[in-house]
Amino acid sequence: MSLTAHELYVRGRTATNERRFAAGRRDLTTARARTDDPDLLARIAGTLAYGLGQTGQPAEAEGLCREALAHEGLRAETVAVLHGQLGVLLMHAGRLDEAETVLGLAIDGLDAPTIETANCLLNRSIVHMQRHALDACTDDLRRALAIYLAEGAEETAAEARHNLGYAALLGGDLVTALDLIARSRPVIAAASEVAAAISDLDRAEVLRDAGLVTEAEELLEKVARMFGAQRMRQSRAEAEFHLARSLLTHDATGSARVARTAARRFRSLGSDSWAARAEAVRLDALTRLGTPPEPARFAEVSAELTRAGLRTEATGVRLTGLLAAARRGDTSARLPASRRPRRRPCDCGCTRCVLPGRRHAAATARRDASPERASTCSPNGGRPSGHSISRPLSACTASRSPSKGSTRPPAQMILPCCSSGPSACG
Repeated sequence: MSLTAHELYVRGRTATNERRFAAGRRDLTTARARTDDPDLLARIAGTLAYGLGQTGQPAEAEGLCREALAHEGLRAETVAVLHGQLGVLLMHAGRLDEAETVLGLAIDGLDAPTIETANCLLNRSIVHMQRHALDACTDDLRRALAIYLAEGAEETAAEARHNLGYAALLGGDLVTALDLIARSRPVIAAASEVAAAISDLDRAEVLRDAGLVTEAEELLEKVARMFGAQRMRQSRAEAEFHLARSLLTHDATGSARVARTAARRFRSLGSDSWAARAEAVRLDALTRLGTPPEPARFAEVSAELTRAGLRTEATGVRLTGLLAAARRGDTSARLPASRRPRRRPCDCGCTRCVLPGRRHAAATARRDASPERASTCSPNGGRPSGHSISRPLSACTASRSPSKGSTRPPAQMILPCCSSGPSACG
């Protein structure tokens, strides 16, 4: 007896969430041909979109989600789930304003505090994380964790706890970060090798901040290879990005090479804000090597980061450009006037994060033009936020209880945080 469209959909969704994309696509395509139920068709489209996004076809994935959303007569829950999946795709493309708006629509469209609501909250927390809005990030994560615990969803609760650990790391609380990420890893890693790699991507950052740089970089290289073997190009590029940042302090040549590779990979995926982040690392590495590009390139990358809402990182690039100019003997370089109020010193203690004025910044740059002082600075000690485990929106949409067959992301982080990607929608 042949399987029904719904049975094929469930099997295809499970395969997709387990990262068996070819098998999942076959089942989902067959299911689509066997039904005319608009809600089921929409959920099939969301799951197919997830697979496309994870295998390097983000534009097609977004188009499929938007096409499904354009259909009239869908149930409110189905629309919310599709909004949630679209929000994750936008997040990984670096379109953070759109991602936050769409994920908000998803959360508002889900009446009860269900697993789907928690998934959307977890994914929105990563948007906040990328902006370093840690209070909003932590609030969403705690709400998601409470729902997961109430529903008995141990794996997803571990993911939320892991991300709370990463948020603690961004806030400078290394002890809490180590504790939460270590406690979460056994549950996450039990799901699959990919899930373990996603957890290890964040763990590598904790190791690096704890001074275990060699161990951290070995772990990042291993994670990048794992993502590459799974054809998870976004996640692989994110691992390469973090490796390039780590290499900055002791191997600028290697850092420039890895950052260039990551930027090229991000560009091919349409992840422009991530590409700008990687390019910022490359500019920093070249400045350290004494071979910085022309000043216009610093301005271009800074403008890209500003457009993406990553103002702290944009400032870091401008400061790196100032140091490069000072090394060339150009004493006329100045920081452009900022419309934003003066910021307090950041948690990293870097005196360059105190910007009392353009003259002071330029004078400081001329006084101690050392490329080691110019790394892209952010309130978490130079680490761009936004890495953590993102959650599949619909591993559990077929019922109110978590699906035992569903696995992770996830990225952002997503994952991802890990930065990598979310799982199938609906």
